[in-house]
Amino acid sequence: MKVKLGVVVGELRTELQRLEYDHVYDQNRQDDQAAANKMENERETKLDDEMETEMGTKLDDQKQDSYYYEEEI
Repeated sequence: MKVKLGVVVGELRTELQRLEYDHVYDQNRQDDQAAANKMENERETKLDDEMETEMGTKLDDQKQDSYYYEEEI
């Protein structure tokens, strides 16, 4: 009887260790994915801000060009 219980306890320990490993692995994977998503969002925001700034500057230049053009006529 002691042998059977020892085997069962050993199997339960092995299963518990596997579950703990799987949980830690899944948590790390989720953390990595969250960090990657955050970095991607920051990069996209930075690019959007740069594009808006650039486009705003171009629109301002066009307004000034058309203003000066209208004065020349």
